[in-house]
Order: sequence, then structure tokens, then C-alpha cells
Amino acid sequence: MVRDVVCVCVCVCVCVCVSGAYRMHDSYGNLLAYRLDVLKNICITRSSDDECRSEAVANASEHRVEFSDLVVDCWLWPSSEGKVSAEDVTVEDEDELMALCGSGVVSPDDNALIQDALKRVTSAPHMIADAVDLAIAEAIETHSHA
Repeated sequence: MVRDVVCVCVCVCVCVCVSGAYRMHDSYGNLLAYRLDVLKNICITRSSDDECRSEAVANASEHRVEFSDLVVDCWLWPSSEGKVSAEDVTVEDEDELMALCGSGVVSPDDNALIQDALKRVTSAPHMIADAVDLAIAEAIETHSHA
């Protein structure tokens, strides 16, 4: 059986790295999971704001989000009560990260950012989930008054 999934995305700060965070719910509103992408160089621009934009998109008439994805992703799997613990964290693409570090595609500095983000996520996933929930609530509040 295929269920509809509602996904909300926000950016939250995890130390120096920023994570693209997605909170997923089923069509009944039940929390399914959080997904975190470790990112850097995030730039959010409006159509009237050319800062951080390449010349190729400077004349575009839409909002843009640009970032560098640092390979590794995390899933936080909440309990039926919505709580997340260290045992509820799945880290993806660590093998790909090792290969990219070994070939020099991922720099030592970027790997240090990734490792710091992973340490923070795996040691306090409940704090990350709380930060995502707060960011989403603030975004909804802002848009409801706009």
C-alpha cells in the first residue's frame, strides 16, 4: 500500500555545518522521520537579490536555494511518542564519503565539518529534531501572518 507522504524542509544549524532538514509525515499527519543532509555554502536568494547568484541565473525571476551537499545524510526515526534517541539514527553514504576522501574529492576540511555534524547528530538527535520542529513552526507562523 502506497501512502502519501508530506515533507517539509528547513535549514538548521549544526555547529559550523548547516543541515537541510526534512520532516516527513504520512497523509494522516503522523510523524514518520526526519532526514538531514549535511550542507555548506547555503545561499538563499530572492528574484530581486543577485548576491550569491551566478551570472547565468542573475536574471531569473524565481527564488533560488543553492548549496554544496557534503555527501552524508542522516535519518532520525522517532518512536511512536515522537521522541528520537541515538539508537534511532541511521547514517547513509559513509562508504561513499571514505572513497571521496581517499580520492581527494572531499577535502580534509570538509570531512572535518562532516564528522563534527555527525557527532552532533548522533550524540543529541533529540536536539536536532527539536530544532527542526521549531524552525518549521516559526516558518509556518511567519507565512500565516504574511
